[in-house]
Amino acid sequence: MTEKTRCYTCFSIKENFESDDIVSYLNLQPFEQWRIGDEKKNGRKFDFVAWKFGLCDEYDVFVENQMHCTLKELKPKKNSY
Repeated sequence: MTEKTRCYTCFSIKENFESDDIVSYLNLQPFEQWRIGDEKKNGRKFDFVAWKFGLCDEYDVFVENQMHCTLKELKPKKNSY
């Protein structure tokens, strides 16, 4: 049996904000998000908001290439607002 290393990149914002505002502002859907008070897998509650976007798990020995995959949809938004 051969084990394969798994690596991924993503863009995330963690703080205290309304995640729906980020969706409206960027017009992008996150692959994962939660709000303060949402329950974690272990039963405890989150004490911060998180919005995660651009998951890229297409392995590339050069992490920079994975980062470009993650950021390609965010880059056009940079000067839009």
